Formats: sequence, structure tokens, C-alpha cells
Amino acid sequence: MDYRTRWQRQRRRQFQTRVAMAVGGLVVVVLTMVLVRCCGSRGPVWTYRPPSPGMARLCIDQDKVYVAWADGAVKILNLRTGQDTKLIDFSRPSGFQAVPVVAGDCLIIGGEDGRIRAFSVASGQQTWEYASQGPVRAPAVVDGQQVLVGSDDGWLYCLDLASGKGLWRVQCGSAIGARAAITDSRVVVGTVEGKIVGIDRTGHSVVWSVSTDAAVLAPALAIGDGLVTVGCDDGRQYILNAQTGETEFTVKLSGLIRRKPVVDRQQLYVGSNSGELVALDLQSQQTFWERNVGVALTAGLVADEHYLYAGTDAGSIIAVAKKDGRVRRRWAVGAAVNGSLAINEEMVAAGLADGRVVAVRTPGK
Repeated sequence: MDYRTRWQRQRRRQFQTRVAMAVGGLVVVVLTMVLVRCCGSRGPVWTYRPPSPGMARLCIDQDKVYVAWADGAVKILNLRTGQDTKLIDFSRPSGFQAVPVVAGDCLIIGGEDGRIRAFSVASGQQTWEYASQGPVRAPAVVDGQQVLVGSDDGWLYCLDLASGKGLWRVQCGSAIGARAAITDSRVVVGTVEGKIVGIDRTGHSVVWSVSTDAAVLAPALAIGDGLVTVGCDDGRQYILNAQTGETEFTVKLSGLIRRKPVVDRQQLYVGSNSGELVALDLQSQQTFWERNVGVALTAGLVADEHYLYAGTDAGSIIAVAKKDGRVRRRWAVGAAVNGSLAINEEMVAAGLADGRVVAVRTPGK
């Protein structure tokens, strides 16, 4: 073999090596992008940093994020950009621990000073104020023209949405720290001394009470067929007959249950502070998956068609597939997500422990 032939073969081998390396590198890049898209860690679409730190509680209504901070500030942010709309710039010495609620033009928030305040979303002005006898840390629930909200003084208050006038109240025995559920005939709410209380909506009196083994600090939720469900610090999710208070069945998890459950058709999804997630069928009462995500769940649950979303104490928001409970996406946000979590069709917004508010885009299908 002459010199020219050996040189040509050597050039061909070098060329083939370069092509193979280029193709291999391209494959690695594509696979990395696919993995990041499917289940990797991403950052938020936007971040809002308040002038001073303090845990942020929030809700979403249409294209706005309504935020109340522990230092007493209230603002409305644009959901898509995170910019302050300047519609409300409210601050009081008393802070807010309750999640705000929007009903039409009315923004309602309970304060540490025991006052329940309403603001006009259009004008930004406070429209009414009602004084309870203890800090108000439970979010309000709106039913038509009535606002129902519990207080640390043990009373569940029913107020007129337009004026804030007190319509009726019921003493539940101890502080109320979570949202009530409303059915056709009952209002159901938990208390910090471990009671789940059923209140007659017509007679405005307690008609049944269920004792648990620990504080009830999870929101109650009406789930249809005359049932309500409530989580408890004893690690049980109770499914009760709303009319009678009779326990239909319970689900036991490891850890405190303080997160809002999600109901989708006949499926109930429950999470605990230990990181455990359970999905069960309400008709058969059978668990169809159970997972532990490895970090404490400190905000949520919220959901869209395909995913459950939760905030964690590890500084992330996670998306968990409803079909199998596997974590499909993780967004790193840099601080514990222990304020609150809210969702619309395309975005999830979260309040962080350091006062920041962040938003991430949902992964779709």
C-alpha cells in the first residue's frame, strides 16, 4: 500500500470519527432537553420581590394575582408579567395570615388584628370592615351574597358581601384556622382543638360534632353526593356525611394533613406534610396509587386536568401526574413554598417564606 492510499484512509477515519462525535453530542443535547422538559428543574417565569420580607398568601382571579403579606401589605399583580398593577397599595400594622378571596369586585382578607376587611378591586379602596374578637387566619368562603369566615375566637361569622354587616354567627368551641365547606344544608368546619363541626344553614346552630385526635387545620371540602372531606393533624383524611356527621371512611397518611385535597370526578387526592400523596376512588374506597415525593409538602394542593401541584419546604414547586403519582416537573424557586399556591389554566403562582411571589407555567399535557 503506497503513501497516498494510507493517507486517504486515515483522512476518512478522522472524518468518520468527527461525524460520530458530532452526532453523539447532538443526541446528548436533545436527550438533555427532553429530560429537562419532562421532569427536570426549571425556574419561575417571573418573580416579584416586596419591599420588606414576610410570608405571602395569595389567590388568582382571571389574569390577576391578589397577594396579602404577613407585614400587612396588599397588592394586585399581573399574572403574566408579575408587575404591580397599583390598583391596591394597602398596608396596616396588623399583618395577614389568611389567604385572600375574590368575589366579583370584592377582595376579602382576615387580619391578625381580628378584622375582616373588604376592598374594591376596581378602585382599590377599602369598602367595609368587620371586627371579630380574635385573629382571623382562616380564609373566607363566599356563597352568593354571604361571606362565611372563622376566627381564633371560635365563632364562625356570616357577613353580608356588599356591606360587611353581620348576619349570624355560631360558636364552634375553639379557634377556627381553616376554610369552611358549604353544602345545601350544612356548613362544615374544623377547629384547633380537634373537632369537625356541622352547622345548620337555616337554624344557624351546631347540629353535629366529630372528635378527632388532633387539631383540624386543613380546609373542609364538599365532594358531592352529600359528602364532605376534612384533613387532620392525626394523619387522617375524614370523609363524612354532611347531613349527619357520620364517618363514611377515613384515609390514613404518615404526617400532618394540612393541605387542601383535590377532587376530580370520583378520585380524591390527598397530601401530607411528610411528602406522602395518596389517590383513591371515592366509590370503591380503594387506593389506586400512593407515593412519597421525598420532601415536605407545605403548600397546595392545586390541580389542572393532568397534574397536581404542590409547594415544598425544599424550595420547589412540583407537578405530579394524576395517573400514577410520579413527579413530572420540578421548578426551583430558592425558598420554602409555605405561603400558598394558586392556579389558572396556564400558570401556577406561589407565595414564598421570604415574601417573594413567583409564577411558573404549567406543562400542559
